[in-house]
Amino acid sequence: MELVSNVITRTIPHAIYMGCSTNGNIVEGRLSSATISIVCTILEKPTTKVKLLQYTLNGETALEVVENIKREVKENPWVKAVELQLTIQGMSLSPLCDALHDVDESIAIFGGGAFNPDLSKNDACVFSNVGGIRNGESLSF
Repeated sequence: MELVSNVITRTIPHAIYMGCSTNGNIVEGRLSSATISIVCTILEKPTTKVKLLQYTLNGETALEVVENIKREVKENPWVKAVELQLTIQGMSLSPLCDALHDVDESIAIFGGGAFNPDLSKNDACVFSNVGGIRNGESLSF
């Protein structure tokens, strides 16, 4: 992940980025044979806002993370969507998903899990230019 972060930072120094370890990459709707995939989103309008947050996520912090996300959504009325990339090492996401039920339904909440490329191993990570490379974390916005 450090290599990916370094390449992005060197190539697009002002980019806001986030990513995660995966057990496979989907590119253009198909499973890619590449071990690393970088997908860029280029926003049409310079007035579009993006805020990147990184939290430690585990069974003990999940509800606190949700409350922080809900507070950020309320404090930033420009939010239209929340993307979550989560390490889910042995934890149920049901309480987290249930706690998100009262977010304004006009706000899209989407994302996915981070996995180790070797599914027999539990360690996975997320990374961003905000919080670096971390195990047991989540990213949002």
